[in-house]
Amino acid sequence: MIEILLEFRGVFTAILVALIAIGGAFALQRYLATRNAVLVFKSAFSPEIAAIANGSYTIDTFSGAFQRHEAAINAIRPILPERYQRKLQKAWNEYCGKNTDLELEPEEYVQAFNALLYSEHKEMFGELKARFKSLHGCLDGLL
Repeated sequence: MIEILLEFRGVFTAILVALIAIGGAFALQRYLATRNAVLVFKSAFSPEIAAIANGSYTIDTFSGAFQRHEAAINAIRPILPERYQRKLQKAWNEYCGKNTDLELEPEEYVQAFNALLYSEHKEMFGELKARFKSLHGCLDGLL
């Protein structure tokens, strides 16, 4: 009887270890996929971040890359945890001016805001840059 219990305990332990290993492999795979997706997301913003850092941005720096940024956001959103999906959506809405009284499409808002601030209010251009950097850095917690 004791031999049967010892054998059962050994088999049960082996099954438990195998299940933990499989679960760990799936968790690691999801973590690595999410991390790689975040790196691809951040690389979509690299030219604009470099332009800001070098002070070489122009009137169409942000509006010219709007489609690329929108595609990166739409590609990564489905694989993110819900908390980060909300965080990304909030940053995107702020960047696109969804919480403003203007009745503009997101791309039109970014183009208009970018042109206005660059040409007339260069000191206010920092607001657009800050919203852009917030959008770019909103997923840093996943790295």
